[in-house]
Amino acid sequence: MRVEPAAGGRQPGPGGRGAREISCRCAPPWLPRLRRPINLIFRFLQSKAVIQIWLYDQTDLRIEGRIIGFDEYMNLVLDDAHEVSVKKKTRKPLGRILLKGDNITLMQTTGR
Repeated sequence: MRVEPAAGGRQPGPGGRGAREISCRCAPPWLPRLRRPINLIFRFLQSKAVIQIWLYDQTDLRIEGRIIGFDEYMNLVLDDAHEVSVKKKTRKPLGRILLKGDNITLMQTTGR
């Protein structure tokens, strides 16, 4: 596996910091390069898209909202958040919330 240095020629330190992208020489050339999850979260933040978040150990509840902030632990600040019950098909408004990264299983755009 090869790690490309970040801008300025810095080599990645502990935990892969400073690395821009990771690629594997054994992967076929037609496969896209792997992206860091933080880059995808930053794209969600910039686009102001409504994101649906699947919760860990809460399979019937999901959180929807717009990301307005996050940190390296994947803690998210969501604005205009709603708690969506899959079984009951209900939506409960929550407003602005802080969602701990430990609770996140999956993130996807809703298309709204």
